[in-house]
Amino acid sequence: MVSITVKFSGWLASYFPAAEMECWTHPEIDKALPDLISKVMAQSRAPVPQGGLMITINGQNVKKLDRNGYLIKEHDIVTLIPVVAGG
Repeated sequence: MVSITVKFSGWLASYFPAAEMECWTHPEIDKALPDLISKVMAQSRAPVPQGGLMITINGQNVKKLDRNGYLIKEHDIVTLIPVVAGG
């Protein structure tokens, strides 16, 4: 397990007591993401509306990382960015 920082961007931050939180998770990204989402959402003040999230690790879009080989490291920063659409 590694200790990381989870940051909340945009309107998502209003659902949490602080704009970021420390969290322990798995180093393997395919295990870490569902684990983090579960832990983070359990800390929300109110149910978070369903919708898309862009997730970055140290500023890099998680979709662009090699999901099979990337290992999350101690003190990495995971940012949750709500996807906004409209017209």
